[in-house]
Amino acid sequence: MMSELIGDFPRQFISLSVLIMVIFMFNMNAADDTTPTPNKKLEVKVYYETLCPDSIRFIRNQLLPVMTEKNRLNFTDLKFVPFGHVVSYKDRNTNETVMRCQHGRNECELNAQHACVIENNSEREAFDMVTCMMSGYNKKLNKCATKFGINVDAAKSCKESKSTENILEKYGVDTYSVNPSFIPTITIDGIFNWNEQDEILQDLDAVFCRRYENKYNVKLDGCY
Repeated sequence: MMSELIGDFPRQFISLSVLIMVIFMFNMNAADDTTPTPNKKLEVKVYYETLCPDSIRFIRNQLLPVMTEKNRLNFTDLKFVPFGHVVSYKDRNTNETVMRCQHGRNECELNAQHACVIENNSEREAFDMVTCMMSGYNKKLNKCATKFGINVDAAKSCKESKSTENILEKYGVDTYSVNPSFIPTITIDGIFNWNEQDEILQDLDAVFCRRYENKYNVKLDGCY
């Protein structure tokens, strides 16, 4: 009788151990559902122009402090689209694309410079460079690169080796698909909501918090 009990003990112990492990894993998964992690990101896409006062104001006064001071960048898939209001057409004589930017040719060149930075640097590096150049150093690529210790050689090569129109073409396609009537325009989670635009421009964090919580059922620190 004693030997039978002893013989059954390992099987009972193993069964109990498995049950405890299953319960533990279930609780861990349940906790993960309501825990903010860098893997749970919300896409924020900023359609802007490099010489647009409203774009400069939004990036400097809303995007930069929200992403850094409120630590939203870790939870954001941030994308920049430097194009804005551009008239684009084919030249009948040369069959080449011609672009006329809202604030002149210099803006087209700066848009292309931003695009090359965005394409040839990491997301964080692009964020630092764009926000720096839009905060008073519009033409100071090297100054911003030095400030953050970022290598922009590939971005420079991109700008020098391609035409401005060629660099900006895909950003134009993206912008025209949204067809913004105002710049900057911001889409969140791939959705353009006209009714949210004014609020985003005035209080980006409030909208970000709301949309993040709606998607992931998670309230980030500092959100109300």
